[in-house]
Amino acid sequence: MVAQASIKTSLTKVIAEVKKLAKTNDIEKRREKVKMRKLEARKQQQARFDAIPDLPDAMAPGTMMRTLAEELPGYCLVYDESITSTPPLQHYLQPSVPGSYILSRGGCIGVGWPGAVGASFAEPKRQIIAVSADGSAIFALQCLWTAVRYRRNIIFIVCNNQAYRILKINMQYYWQTIGASPGEFPFMNLNEPNICFSELAAGFGMQAITVSVPNAFRGAIRESLANEGPSLIEVILNGALEQ
Repeated sequence: MVAQASIKTSLTKVIAEVKKLAKTNDIEKRREKVKMRKLEARKQQQARFDAIPDLPDAMAPGTMMRTLAEELPGYCLVYDESITSTPPLQHYLQPSVPGSYILSRGGCIGVGWPGAVGASFAEPKRQIIAVSADGSAIFALQCLWTAVRYRRNIIFIVCNNQAYRILKINMQYYWQTIGASPGEFPFMNLNEPNICFSELAAGFGMQAITVSVPNAFRGAIRESLANEGPSLIEVILNGALEQ
């Protein structure tokens, strides 16, 4: 069948023909199949998160993001550059409202916190949650001063696993691909000396705290939400790699 008309008219006729060919039962079966596939994928993802445990002095990324998702009110805008902690953040947050979640894609790092400052000017009445990996955060620390100077309503959250964990994961994958034995991770750690982000933020005049257990993190989120102006929460994470 050839439909000669406007695009709208043509598509309307095409859709009508497709509906004639498609059986309702087949459509429902496909929908159920897709639903079950998504549920299974979530179960597998959950198992990967659970494989990295909480430590006495460091949270698992999954625990951190589950706690964060439970505490955030619906009016927040989340600016995410948490890199290897993004999967658990998306898993628990499940953003679905347009404009409520911004993700920094791969290819460059360091845009998350400055981007959140920009978002706070574009959306001055919204609570901005700026979640960043530690390796990304150190690229633009001066944006903390800007947030304090202009009293932006931002909660900066740093996922501090003391490493460029994404680079370690890539190296691990490379070794597996070429069949090589695991080696060292040169220049991929962010310790010796350790970076204390809460002290850096305090140096810019910002309210800041370092936490390493879920209850302390939950309390810090609630306190930051209750206060006006910017604040920073540094979360110490278990940076173990998935096996």
